[in-house]
Amino acid sequence: MNTSDVDSLLEGIVTLPSAPTVLLKVTELVADQFVPLSKVAQAISADPPISMKVLRLVNSAYYGLRHRVGSLEQAISLLGLKVVKNLVATATIFHTFSSVRSNEGLLFERDQFWLHCVSTGIIAKLLVQHGGKTSGIDPEEIFVAGLLHDVGKIVFEQHLHKKFEQALITSASEKVPLWECELESIGVTHAQLGGKLAKKWKLPDELVHAIYYHHPVPNETNFPYSAAIVNLADFVCYAKEMGKGGPAESVRFSPQAWESSLLSKTDLPTIMGRVKDSEKLAMELLSLAR
Repeated sequence: MNTSDVDSLLEGIVTLPSAPTVLLKVTELVADQFVPLSKVAQAISADPPISMKVLRLVNSAYYGLRHRVGSLEQAISLLGLKVVKNLVATATIFHTFSSVRSNEGLLFERDQFWLHCVSTGIIAKLLVQHGGKTSGIDPEEIFVAGLLHDVGKIVFEQHLHKKFEQALITSASEKVPLWECELESIGVTHAQLGGKLAKKWKLPDELVHAIYYHHPVPNETNFPYSAAIVNLADFVCYAKEMGKGGPAESVRFSPQAWESSLLSKTDLPTIMGRVKDSEKLAMELLSLAR
């Protein structure tokens, strides 16, 4: 199914949420490498709930800063514009979807879903740091792709609950990937829907592709590096039971993703050693971002 088909199917059925103003403004400012730090800090401060969450995230163990950061300008100076932009994205994602009405059931638990998304972001960043030295992808960017990779499920849950529920039940009972069941019951996958949301939010094309293609949908030959990384991170999180976004059968190991990932078997011991510490970090980030 091509992009125009997805657009046609979704039109009039699903209303994708607009990107928060603060995220659009910060993304625009950060595109200018010479932008004054004070200007970016001012843009974030215009949204008090988001600025508070960003500071809480900055001071988390995940970033390991020695001294507590008390201002946004200081945070930008210490961590850099890209990191802070992605912290804004993290904060706004949780802020935007925290108010979404929940129809969750036993096969879709919201807390476990968000833990899975945060964990996937952390593992995706880890994979790029260890195996993607020639990829040109910023590890901070891939973190946001991992965080957002399953956001289409939240939209399905809200707007197409019965059809999404049927896809979940079929996936669990027949032990097939959830995205295949979504294609059958809805006509599009959560990955395609999430990619459309990322595009609407004006996220970088690399992130849009990472989300849109993170499952190898039939007749889609494009499996870019960023999507392969998210696919593998998704698989690792399911294998290690780091949250869940549906039935355990939702994700399978993809040899194609491994081939595209630039990873080698020699990377695995170091990566898996660090995975052990990732769930604790994911749970902390999740608690701070809410």
